[in-house]
Amino acid sequence: MSMPVSVLPSGVVNAAAPATVKVPGTARAQAATGPLTVQSDVMQFPGPQVTGNWMVAATRVKAGGVFVVNQASTGTSVGPAPVTPGPMTVVMGDLRIKAM
Repeated sequence: MSMPVSVLPSGVVNAAAPATVKVPGTARAQAATGPLTVQSDVMQFPGPQVTGNWMVAATRVKAGGVFVVNQASTGTSVGPAPVTPGPMTVVMGDLRIKAM
């Protein structure tokens, strides 16, 4: 089943807060609001050096040769000692772009 693709950093959350910045791995595939999120993108969260990486992405759709991230995708966030690592998920995707 296809799911909405992630575009905005604020649509990705970890255990504590929504992401503030997305370091894009590709700028080739664009939605109306910005580049699509792909598996090689690094997400940054509020706090000292809290980042997240995608572990599971869509399996059938690629952008710039890298699998896109949709609402079924999961990742992990890590940070220094006071930050507890946690799962990273997409809670809000672009409803006009869907991927499997």
